[in-house]
Amino acid sequence: MSSPATPCTARIADRSGTVDEVVPPSDGRPGYVVVQRGVIFETELFVPLGAVTHRAGTSTFVNVPKLVVAKLPWDQRPTAEGTKSMFGPAAAEVGAFYPTHAPTGA
Repeated sequence: MSSPATPCTARIADRSGTVDEVVPPSDGRPGYVVVQRGVIFETELFVPLGAVTHRAGTSTFVNVPKLVVAKLPWDQRPTAEGTKSMFGPAAAEVGAFYPTHAPTGA
């Protein structure tokens, strides 16, 4: 885990918050940034790095509509198990997508 080298602001929907730390991906757990709770956000947010669209100067931008932010599971740190459940098994673990049948009369 590391703190941003310079103070950084996360802009999510129409709100801004301070980025406390940047956590790189590790052991199947996705990387994320921790946005400090305070006046703007009621709880700490753990924003996946995949949700970050770009960074300009000291601002980090997350392209998520205001109505959706409260519905996202960003109030808990991401885990490897949670990531696996979102994406399902690896392709090598999938036998077939659906059973196949021989054509009738053949």
